[in-house]
Amino acid sequence: MSGRTAQTALIATVFALAVALVFVSAFVRHVNAGLGDIDTTAQYGAIGGVDTPADHAPQWAVGAHRVLASSLGLAVIALVATAAWRRRPQDWWGIGALGAITLGLAVLGLRSATLHEPSVVVANAAGGVALVALSARLLCPRVNLCRALPGPRSGLRLGAAVLVGLLSLQLVAGFLLSANFGGLACPVWGGCDRPWALWEELLAAWGTLEIDAAGMVLRGDNMGGLHTAHRALGFATAAGAMILGAAGWRSGLKFWGSVLIGLAAATVASGLLSVVTALDLRAVFGHYVLALAMAVWIIPFWRPVFAEDGHGG
Repeated sequence: MSGRTAQTALIATVFALAVALVFVSAFVRHVNAGLGDIDTTAQYGAIGGVDTPADHAPQWAVGAHRVLASSLGLAVIALVATAAWRRRPQDWWGIGALGAITLGLAVLGLRSATLHEPSVVVANAAGGVALVALSARLLCPRVNLCRALPGPRSGLRLGAAVLVGLLSLQLVAGFLLSANFGGLACPVWGGCDRPWALWEELLAAWGTLEIDAAGMVLRGDNMGGLHTAHRALGFATAAGAMILGAAGWRSGLKFWGSVLIGLAAATVASGLLSVVTALDLRAVFGHYVLALAMAVWIIPFWRPVFAEDGHGG
């Protein structure tokens, strides 16, 4: 096996492990937040005390999370070592970032055993998405599906950059809303109390959660402004994705463009379903998975052409 083939295999392994890890991590986080029917005693926002946190997630999921996190760390170490051995500086921008993010997530993991610190929860979730997107970006030019893409289009790159910005804001707003247990702050469409209070809520949303004597979060019902912003960003992101998908279709990225349009529509539908079903676990989890898929699917629009050796042109 050549050095390049081994490195490609390691990147594919990191990507697969990162995807599996963020899925399991999101499942554990949502179930421990009180969503789903895993534990009939679970209640949304009942996280217990810092020293006695609620633990509704099944043991298989907790165990799988630990195994996947450890395996991912080892795979990234092997990837960094392989890149150093090959001495190819052009590899380091992405592989070095993968190593830094993985190290950061490992440090956060020491503090993320509970859901009491929204800043830690948001950083952990955002880091997982960054790992998936970055490993996908490194893998894309090494597989035939991406190598066959047409030449670069400056308009597509600009549109992709705008969409990446919108999606990043949308994801952070969603993670912050979830970390503050504000998912039920707007029980009906358009029924948010104080939808203008975004700045005030943002300032408070990063601090440690306050809980009552029963271990229930006290802040969740006061997130109308953040909820409104999350919805507005969702519609803006979906509109941007549809415009970019249509532009990609006209530029020769027909498969990628049509799927991006479908992902945008499905993401909006799953978000609406989450509201209608009062945060049914399947709807919430599906909304998260679709947003993650969109983050990966933007990559060919961001860098539509790659050099022969597998590095961005």
